[in-house]
Amino acid sequence: MKKRFRDFKIRDIWDIPKKFHYAWEGLVAVIKYELSFRIELAVAAVVVAAGFFTGFGRLEWIVTVLGIAAIFTAEFMNTAVEKLADHLHPEEHPEVKAIKDISAAGVMIANIAAIIIALLLFIPRIFR
Repeated sequence: MKKRFRDFKIRDIWDIPKKFHYAWEGLVAVIKYELSFRIELAVAAVVVAAGFFTGFGRLEWIVTVLGIAAIFTAEFMNTAVEKLADHLHPEEHPEVKAIKDISAAGVMIANIAAIIIALLLFIPRIFR
């Protein structure tokens, strides 16, 4: 049964470090085993460096951080869906393929949106 806010006790606060530890393990696993995330991480580093080089203002940084976070979140969710699908149905199946393809499409949409955002942010700065 799901806890409601009033059901929380002060001792539940002690679970927070454990939850961060699990999240950290997930981050390390994705970095270690997912090539696509490592590529996205490298591209994000280049975008951040370019943002510093071109002198991004506060709004540009907000948009950039949100775009990078959207890509990373989509990639993590895609990885989780793929791992779960492979675990539950290890052999090839058309429905599992469709699920994985749909999940990957979400990552593609996030990446296309980020490319458009990057073009909108960098093209005016390049052609000043």
